[in-house]
Amino acid sequence: QQYHYRHWLYPPEQMVQEHLAERLRQARVATTVRLIEHGNDPQYAVSGRILRFEKIGGNQAMAAATLELRLEKRGRALWRRTYADEVATPDGSMTGFAAAMEIALNRICGEFVDDLRRIKPE
Repeated sequence: QQYHYRHWLYPPEQMVQEHLAERLRQARVATTVRLIEHGNDPQYAVSGRILRFEKIGGNQAMAAATLELRLEKRGRALWRRTYADEVATPDGSMTGFAAAMEIALNRICGEFVDDLRRIKPE
């Protein structure tokens, strides 16, 4: 789908990946959290897809995010779930949208971390 490069310094998938990695580090769900691009062969890997990352509406806009996240161990899926959240923007600006999207991503990441703690991978 259409991606408006003038609004973002980095593409949404990179922003979401880095945001999730930082949240996993902060939550200390693993001894180390690295991005796969660093050439490592992790015991566990988190992968996912952005299903929705958009601004809905005008002055009463919402930031809407939907992510499908998976936990894998050596290529075998241990957990997969679709997470979604919508947050009202304080105004119709892109700055307001970015702030609302950060809240939505924080909530989604928080749910994912809670799920990781609950499933306790072997």
